[in-house]
Amino acid sequence: MTDAIFARIRAEAERERLPVMRERTALLLQETVEKLRPKRILEIGTCIGISGLTALSSCEGVLTTIEINTDLAERARSNFREAGVSERAEVLEGDCFECLKYMELNRYDLVILDGPKGHYSELLDVLKPMINEKGVLFADDVSFHGKVNSGYTEHKHRTIVRNMEEFLKKLASDRDFSVKIYDFEDGVAVAYKEKK
Repeated sequence: MTDAIFARIRAEAERERLPVMRERTALLLQETVEKLRPKRILEIGTCIGISGLTALSSCEGVLTTIEINTDLAERARSNFREAGVSERAEVLEGDCFECLKYMELNRYDLVILDGPKGHYSELLDVLKPMINEKGVLFADDVSFHGKVNSGYTEHKHRTIVRNMEEFLKKLASDRDFSVKIYDFEDGVAVAYKEKK
């Protein structure tokens, strides 16, 4: 996998204003993957594949990623093929809640949560049992453009902000996780599932 592929995908995303994982966050994901060495990765929110490619470039594991937008899912598949990792990357199209209904028996070492921001709290309930002991939940955009825990009250994003605040409280109070919050870019929560 070459830097040129990442550069091309990032340039496309910037040109089209697609919500891909930002560079410093992607570096944190890469570092997390290198330490964890996951065999099985689940991603909610593929977009055009940059976060999935970041994870796959740092380990030998396999990725299952879910994207609701058909066009973006196909572009991600194309990017995975170009990068030579398509045999390790399965792209599922559809609503993440619907797809996850059929995946509950699967267990993952790493879950990348970068999907519908207003539903992180609900998704935590679904995803937690799917994460192996000593596995990691890597949640992007948890500050939602700096609006979370800022007293934000404007109507436009109020529900998303309130729901994200609920997600962060729920995650922080869950004794099964050890959580670290990073406040750079759009905010990242990295939660390690403790061995019981």
